[in-house]
Amino acid sequence: MPTERFFRLPREKAEAIRNAAFQEFMRVPPEEASINRIIRAAEISRGSFYTYFTDKYELLTWLISDQIKNHMRFYVQWLKKTNGDIWEVFEHALDYTMVQINERGFIGIIRNMIKSNSFSEFFKAGMEADAISCDINKRYMEWMYENCDKTKCPLDLTGFCDLFDMHRIILMMAMKEFLNDCASCEEAASAYKRRMRLLRYGVCPAEKGQKETRERKVSGKEET
Repeated sequence: MPTERFFRLPREKAEAIRNAAFQEFMRVPPEEASINRIIRAAEISRGSFYTYFTDKYELLTWLISDQIKNHMRFYVQWLKKTNGDIWEVFEHALDYTMVQINERGFIGIIRNMIKSNSFSEFFKAGMEADAISCDINKRYMEWMYENCDKTKCPLDLTGFCDLFDMHRIILMMAMKEFLNDCASCEEAASAYKRRMRLLRYGVCPAEKGQKETRERKVSGKEET
């Protein structure tokens, strides 16, 4: 993570560094990224850069971590909006992710990272080193579990975290199909919703029957 000195920077200067980093990591894979280009675009000295970050990989880790925090805030906001219906939150998660990765060209960064020879090693090191992000993620998960409608998701905390992890895997599968396997946005969304329905009704089979009954009533097909 960045040093405390970075977090004390004026917002405008921190944003200049963020924007310069975005542009550079969009341009080439991480191993080819140039710190010199980043500091020139951000209008800071090389010495200043190293008082904020250990190297360019720590800068990239921060960019990704920041995106992940924004993503977690989406779940919190939508859980409030849907009165605790985690399944409705999941329904909108892919659409939000698509918008987020296109913001500022983040999709270009992801594609360049996929091309990187050290992609898996980079992520493994980042996950092991970022204890702060793990703690933040844990607090988010506990809050969401406490505010989740248990009638629609009857799980304990461990089960809820497992469910969330499975949702993330399904989300990542859809993103991989879109980014790496040349699936259209509509095809990726269709696959995502199909897998999420399988996950949902495997956990809550009774709810599926209730939903079908409600749908028949709405369509006027309920037998009298």
